[in-house]
Amino acid sequence: MPAVIPEEREKIFDSILWSFGGDIIGDDGQVLIDTKESIQSGEYLEKLVRDKIVPGDLMSWDFSRTRDALLNGDVAMAAPYWNSAYPMIKQSNSPHKDYIRIALIPGIRDKSGEVRRVPFQHGWTLAMNASSTNQLHAWRFLEFATGKQGGMIYAKNGGIPARRSILSDPVFRDSRPDFALILESMSIAKSEPSLIYYPAMVNVEEDALAKILTLFASPSEAFKAAAVELRNLSAHISIKGTKRMGESP
Repeated sequence: MPAVIPEEREKIFDSILWSFGGDIIGDDGQVLIDTKESIQSGEYLEKLVRDKIVPGDLMSWDFSRTRDALLNGDVAMAAPYWNSAYPMIKQSNSPHKDYIRIALIPGIRDKSGEVRRVPFQHGWTLAMNASSTNQLHAWRFLEFATGKQGGMIYAKNGGIPARRSILSDPVFRDSRPDFALILESMSIAKSEPSLIYYPAMVNVEEDALAKILTLFASPSEAFKAAAVELRNLSAHISIKGTKRMGESP
């Protein structure tokens, strides 16, 4: 599991956090990183480190290093991990590529026997510069690239299209088994909180995870300290927002 910053550590961990029933920030803005469920997810991460299930230098592992370790046969499993690695693996010349299989992320079985798994969801955005001198053709390209024809070309060349109709097309049933898993993941996946202090929130979570990964602090200590920082951030933003509203004419 990649754990470098800024793109990997908290985003990869969030699937574990959510699958345990924990969270960073609730829909109502309440800080949840220090709840029992959140701390349990941190304890699971700590166990992976103590039992040497993950590399000791995990915080220097990024997407490419994790992918290459799979291709070289140096690691047995990468989870959670970005689904974009799978087409790269299948198109590689690795002697192991035909033995590498994919599945939904592992989950937590509750008392009723149901497995709760919450994949991390995000995507890339295509945009057109407002000052473009060729907006018509730029728009036509975006329309083509995200349309059915462009999406099919993209999918056939290893890409992951943004259309459910292509992801579910029977023509890809054998050649792209990742499509069915992506569709299934989309129904249970979750995105990060959208906050005005999002970058600061990410930094707080990443610092807490660094303490756990290095065994510098217990998950309880790390997440409780993170919760204090997040509540202070939330209160600071709220106070500033209130002052601005009061100063408005």
